[in-house]
Order: sequence, then structure tokens, then C-alpha cells
Amino acid sequence: MSQVLTVRPAYNGQNKQSPCIAVVHLDTLVRRVHLMPVYGDSPVPSSGLKHYHSLNVFNMFYVNKYADYHANEIIF
Repeated sequence: MSQVLTVRPAYNGQNKQSPCIAVVHLDTLVRRVHLMPVYGDSPVPSSGLKHYHSLNVFNMFYVNKYADYHANEIIF
């Protein structure tokens, strides 16, 4: 059985109000990754939601290991 990989944003401090932000150099990236949101019990807001709000609206994401062949080789 394959393992499901999930990721979530990191925060500084106990109150989780300050996101952990860092600069990542482009030459250190291996592959892009396809993230799919983990939906909770509450409905997703239908008005005013844009694709760039995803990291703020959802708390956790599935990593799609089938996004491309090379990602499947190195993720799992």
C-alpha cells in the first residue's frame, strides 16, 4: 500500500500568527510539486477566492506523486 504524503505551512511561535518565511535559491530546487488541498468540514468560500489565496485558506495539502514521472522517482 502506498503512503500518502501531506505537507502543511510552518509558523513561528505558539500563536501561529507569524509564518516561517525563508529565501530558497532556485538552483537548490529539484522538481516542482503539485499540491492538492485537504478539505475540512467547513465549506470553501465561493466569493472572492483566488488561486493565490490557497496557502492561506487551507491548512494542509496532499502531495500528488503522480504529477510527472520524475517526481514519482524522487518523492517516494
